[in-house]
Amino acid sequence: MAPVIVAFVLAMLPLSAVAANAASPTAPGAPIGVSAMAGNGQATVSWTPPATDGGSGITGYTITASPGAQTATATGSTTSATVSGLTNGTAYTFTVVATNSVGNGPSSAPSNPVTPGTPLAPAAVTATAGDGQATVAWTAPAVNGVSAITGYTVTSSPGGRTVTVNGSTTTATVTGLTNGTSYTFTVTATNAVGTGPPSPPSNAIVPASTPPPTPTPTPTTDPATQRLIDQARQQIGSGVADTLAAAQRLADALNVNASDQSQVQQQVDATQSRIDALTQEIQRLDDDIAATQRRIDDERAQIALMARELYQAPDSLLIRLVQAGSVRDMVTQTSDLTAAALRADFLRRKLSDDLARLKQDEAQRTKDREEEQQLSVQLSDALFQFSDIAGQMQQTATDLQAAIQDSQDALAGVNQQAADLVQRLASMLQQREQQLIATAEQQVWKQAQLWATVNRSLIPASTATTVFSPTGGTARFGWPIQGAVLTQGFGPSVLWLEPAMFGFAHFHTGLDLASTRTTVTAAADGVVAVAGSGMTGYGNYVIIVHSDGFVTLYGHLAQTSVTVGQKVAQGQPIGIEGSTGASTGTHLHFEVRLHGQPVDPAPYLPKGAGA
Repeated sequence: MAPVIVAFVLAMLPLSAVAANAASPTAPGAPIGVSAMAGNGQATVSWTPPATDGGSGITGYTITASPGAQTATATGSTTSATVSGLTNGTAYTFTVVATNSVGNGPSSAPSNPVTPGTPLAPAAVTATAGDGQATVAWTAPAVNGVSAITGYTVTSSPGGRTVTVNGSTTTATVTGLTNGTSYTFTVTATNAVGTGPPSPPSNAIVPASTPPPTPTPTPTTDPATQRLIDQARQQIGSGVADTLAAAQRLADALNVNASDQSQVQQQVDATQSRIDALTQEIQRLDDDIAATQRRIDDERAQIALMARELYQAPDSLLIRLVQAGSVRDMVTQTSDLTAAALRADFLRRKLSDDLARLKQDEAQRTKDREEEQQLSVQLSDALFQFSDIAGQMQQTATDLQAAIQDSQDALAGVNQQAADLVQRLASMLQQREQQLIATAEQQVWKQAQLWATVNRSLIPASTATTVFSPTGGTARFGWPIQGAVLTQGFGPSVLWLEPAMFGFAHFHTGLDLASTRTTVTAAADGVVAVAGSGMTGYGNYVIIVHSDGFVTLYGHLAQTSVTVGQKVAQGQPIGIEGSTGASTGTHLHFEVRLHGQPVDPAPYLPKGAGA
């Protein structure tokens, strides 16, 4: 009988009440997968949204550091944020709380610990087995932290055997291992602040004893064949040196990329803060508009009521005037009625003006917010592109390390191969290295172009007229070095180090200028996008972004004298002519790119080299 009664009671409940109870939202769950990456006095925290939003959309997140309790907030559509104000050298973890219309949900599990100011983890860790030992190699971290790396520590697993090397080394040998046991290795980087997180584990290796090789008689090689082998050895060795330089300089470019990402993230955060402030201002204006409209409605109602009373009982006004004690009282009452009407009309007009002004202010704030939202989308897209380029650079760095290893293996076996096979192998390795070096160069140029897009507001307008003849009118650029002699022009080249371009196997993408007057100056007004040692062959170099899609590069400098983000004027010194990188003598490599493509600088320069 009881189940029947319960069923009857449930059936009698209003359906709307049951539905309301079923649809009542709750606070969201805890975010998951919280991870952190250290920066300079800050950390970037990422997470995955909660498994449930409690039936109400998530409106925001709060990120809290421990220790210190520094916080950062993010909108409900965001899954990463930067917590600033951290102390370099202190280890932090972070928790994230999601918020919806009901309130705050529970805290997430803590993130991995990170120490701001320390380097990121080394990458591309590889291990090679030996007899009771292993040789471990790696790529320098994408970010050094706040100071140069002073050392690396390699740790084996199992066993926990360690070896420490200085910061300029990217290989180490771990001894004391047990033959027949499988090992992996991790690497940490250390700077003046402390030690960063460990790298992902290397490939697994098994050390084993190596029997002594059986001596083999050394074959006699005729002089002609030996010359071919020596040429191949030199070709392979030169390729290894250039590829090592490319790998190191690509690591420098990754440092620049990390700095650019941090800058764009700060711009995203600042834009979001402006959007939030404008939203609050728009809400305040909405409230003021509503209050003003109510006052206008009240005034209109009072005037309408007065008009109805006079219309429905016109005699009442006449009676009041007749009952006045004197003509003076009659005039006073008439004046009071007139003044009241005038005050009501004045107040109505003033309130209408206030309402119009408030609506105009609200329209302007709404327009400002839409512009900030558009900027936020653009900056977020740029941040994604910077991250994508960093991933491509990391993959290229791994490929360069593999190419170096293959070339070193080839060098070790040169004397054991036939001369024609050695030459084919050398040519194949050289072609592979060329392709990787060209890829690295393109990636750094792409990064510089993206930096120019994000920072286009910093770029001054052009002050010269672009011309397409070196003899006509005012030139777009001034000579970057005075009294120069042209030693190599723009166009096809026979040097194998030059990249393939425009259908040619090797192409020189700029002008080589030599001068006894060694000061190098900016060819036009612009902003420094890159300064340092970056792209293969250029040594110390500077890249300046100009208006109208132009970018100029100044390579092989003995030293640079500008910093990233610095505005420079035409003729301002930026460095000293030198012979760093892949250079056969002291000169300046001057390159011009228009919308990302190399163009001949000559038509954009005044007539007469360095005149």
